[in-house]
Amino acid sequence: MDISMESDYSGICGISKEELLSQCKPDIQSMADSMGCGYDEAVNKLTENYDGYHFSFKSEDMFNPFSLINAFATKRIGQYWYSTGTPTFLFEQMKKWYMDIRDVDGQVVDEGSFNISPETADSALPVLYQSGYLTIKDYEDEMQQYTLGFPNKEVKNGFLRSFLPTVSNIAWPKSNQTIVAITRALNADDIDTALTHLKAYISAIPYYYENKTEPAFQTIMYLILSLLGQYIKVEVNNAVGRTDAVLETANTVYIIEYKVDKSADEALKQIEDKHYADPYAADKRRILKVGVNFSTESRTIENWKTIIN
Repeated sequence: MDISMESDYSGICGISKEELLSQCKPDIQSMADSMGCGYDEAVNKLTENYDGYHFSFKSEDMFNPFSLINAFATKRIGQYWYSTGTPTFLFEQMKKWYMDIRDVDGQVVDEGSFNISPETADSALPVLYQSGYLTIKDYEDEMQQYTLGFPNKEVKNGFLRSFLPTVSNIAWPKSNQTIVAITRALNADDIDTALTHLKAYISAIPYYYENKTEPAFQTIMYLILSLLGQYIKVEVNNAVGRTDAVLETANTVYIIEYKVDKSADEALKQIEDKHYADPYAADKRRILKVGVNFSTESRTIENWKTIIN
């Protein structure tokens, strides 16, 4: 009998939240003391980074034991799972089955789409699920549909940061420098500098790479904006209608819409016409609407315009 999707056995692999709180209190407190935070904050950080695995539709939350034990050993939050290797094979599977990186997180599928042998699969989902990069996030009983997604912050950030060099041919250290520079500029309320860094990054992608189409540009934007979420709050393609991105810092909410071979004015007009800023009407922070236009001829950001709400 295959018990891999049976709820009675869903707690076999990993460490449950109950086990963490009942068996690991000294480790958590020692880690909290080392990081200079409280016990509850340390639990929240561990949960955000290493929890979130579900092995059935009624599964309890399970922590990644490898990452959790390494975090206790070093007394800090780190990218431990990804230190064991880069998932190049998974990226090759995604290319083989034409899987868009933007579709990886949040797919709604039936059990037969992911709980099958990878050898007989016609998509990359079984490999992504069975290797731990995706897990069950939700289940809809009437239609028996599962929502799959990244289990936690460690897996999502590690997966995206590994994937970015494969589509940009720019090594991660250089990509990381750009992401940090963009984040610092946004936190300093300097959108022009942030977009200048982004423009320079996209311009550095070799000409023989396929980055001159709208999907290619959208993929790069998705990866960069998602990775900014390590430092600031990012919502990409959700929550606020169909806007391309919402970035939130301490002082500003950036509502970003981008177009390809059109104009920054058209992007701004869509923000206005679709009322993307309305959910933030009561927010005391500055609301900055940003329209960006990408040129397939120059293969980078052509221009941008901003409006303060």
